[in-house]
Amino acid sequence: MVSGAQEIPRKEKKGVNVLKYFGASDPRHAAEELERAAIENGSDLDYIEPTQLSIPDDKKYEPFRISTARRTFIPTQVADDEFRSELTRLKQEGKENSPLICILQTNRHLSLRETISLLRSGITFYEDISDFARIVKIPAGVALEMLNAPYLGWIGEFKATDKYAPPNESDSDQASYVESLEGDKPKFRSDMKSLGIEVLDYYPLTKTYLVSAGRNRRSDIAALWWVRSISAVEKPGIL
Repeated sequence: MVSGAQEIPRKEKKGVNVLKYFGASDPRHAAEELERAAIENGSDLDYIEPTQLSIPDDKKYEPFRISTARRTFIPTQVADDEFRSELTRLKQEGKENSPLICILQTNRHLSLRETISLLRSGITFYEDISDFARIVKIPAGVALEMLNAPYLGWIGEFKATDKYAPPNESDSDQASYVESLEGDKPKFRSDMKSLGIEVLDYYPLTKTYLVSAGRNRRSDIAALWWVRSISAVEKPGIL
C-alpha cells in the first residue's frame, strides 16, 4: 500500500435470503432465480450451516420436535409405513405428479444446492412449524424418491386434524378464522362458497379469512388442501 494511503474497507457479502424464494407459484422458476442470485453473490452452494442441537439454559429445547394444533411428536423414522404405502400406490397408478400437502423435516440445515434442487423438483415451501420442519406441497413421486435423501428427518401428511385444536365451549358457533397457505384467491373463496360458507373479511397481513362457520364446520374447512389453520372466534361476552 502507498504510504499515507487509506485502505478502502471491503463490503461484507450478505447471504442470499432463501425465504424470498419460498411460496412461489412456480418453484422451478424460483430455483433458477435463487441459483442466479447465489452465484452473483458469490455464495458457496455447498455450505451447510452447523446444526444447533441445544440452547443454553433451555433443557426443554427439542430441535426435532414437530408440533401441530393436535399432535406433538419426535419422529423415529423418515416416514410412517402408511405414508410409504400411499406413495408407492400413487406411483403404481401413474400418479407421481399428484401434489401432496406434507410436513417435511430435515435432520440438518440444507445447503443452497440442495434447496435449489428441491425447488427444481417442483416442491413449494410454505411456512416453518419448527426449527427443521416446514409445510410443503410436493409431488408424490418426489416424496417417494426423497425417502433415501441423507438430509431427510421425516416426511408425512399434513392432516386435516393438524389444522385446528379441539373445540371448547367458548368457541363461536357462527364464525372462525381460516389461515391460507397461499393468501387470497378466487378459487379459495369459491371452495368455501361450495360448502355454504361466506367470507366475511380477509386480513392480508396474516393471510387469514374470517368466515361464517363455527366449530361444527371445522372438519369440512380443514379438508381443503390450501387451509393452513383454523382458529376460534370467541363467543360474545367471553373473557
